Amino acid sequence: MNIKRHLSFAAAVLMIAAAGLIGCSDQADSQQPTPMQKLTHTISATVAESVIQAVKANADTTAAETDTLAPMEVKPNAEFAMVNKATGNPVEDMIVIGTSVFALTDEGVVVFDFVSRSQRLIASEHRLSAIASHAGKLYVGGDGLYVVEDSTLEAVDIDIATDITSLEGFSFRLLVGTENGLYSRSIFGDEVLLEGLPISAIVSTGDDVWVGTEGSGLYQFDGVDFKQRYLSRDPSILDHVTALDYQYSHLYVGTLDGLFVFDGGRWEEYNTADGMPSPTITSIDASDWVVIVGTEYGVTSLFNRNIMPLGKLDAVNAASVARYGKKILVGTADGELLVKAGPVVRPLIRNADTSTVNVFSALK
Repeated sequence: MNIKRHLSFAAAVLMIAAAGLIGCSDQADSQQPTPMQKLTHTISATVAESVIQAVKANADTTAAETDTLAPMEVKPNAEFAMVNKATGNPVEDMIVIGTSVFALTDEGVVVFDFVSRSQRLIASEHRLSAIASHAGKLYVGGDGLYVVEDSTLEAVDIDIATDITSLEGFSFRLLVGTENGLYSRSIFGDEVLLEGLPISAIVSTGDDVWVGTEGSGLYQFDGVDFKQRYLSRDPSILDHVTALDYQYSHLYVGTLDGLFVFDGGRWEEYNTADGMPSPTITSIDASDWVVIVGTEYGVTSLFNRNIMPLGKLDAVNAASVARYGKKILVGTADGELLVKAGPVVRPLIRNADTSTVNVFSALK
């Protein structure tokens, strides 16, 4: 019910109250209200006051929501001047925690808060390529393993000789994928789970873990043993896994040859013939019923076996994708971070060859 209807209803109640004062007496010229008139007046006035208060509360809430969603003029500060211009290298990974998105750039970890509209940079000279939350901590991987501590990245002592490509929490373990194997870090120490394999993606279902590799296939880990999974019609089609995600009992596998979805019993394939902009899948976000899929030639969505391109993102080379509520976040291969809110797409981080923008003009 809108505000005008609320006010009309309140007016009607007040009219009933007035009618009660007049109509409940047998004597038209009576100066003193009867007990029935008093009761009618009290009830009607109380109801009317409640409606008016509800209208005011609704108006305040509407105004507050409008204020929250309205564009905010923010002048880029000195700290963020470098962030407003991307370096041209991919935003390889990002994670949404609460109301903030943490995105990996060449300058470090860029943090945008969508509610407070604050912005900050956790500066780092390290190469960063993976980010994950585990056991109440935020871990970042690249040329080493780091944990976010306030405004810095603190190095974690772990015996890994090659670069980290992916991170995932699983039960009591932090799984660390590298160019030369899969490692586990826990209170029981560090251990090698898969040695010699180039790990490209990891996702936990809660009960087990799926591990993708670059050239060596897809594996399922139950906490004890690994089993390689493949399609009988083409055992090599899952060799090159580029992205993984899991939600609602469905596993989503991105490859160089399309998107594959496993419901626990059968596999379904989505490729260019089905509407995919490219067979090369770069990233997946399955946190909602509508799955967001990034490719080298655009971002698309998958819902109920239907593929739909996302307007104004259908030509973007996406390196990473994520969701914040109804907003879609896309880290591009050339270093931009874009946010799509409804039909509008605007940059949070803009490419170096364009002018500096208001980073929070995107937050409508």
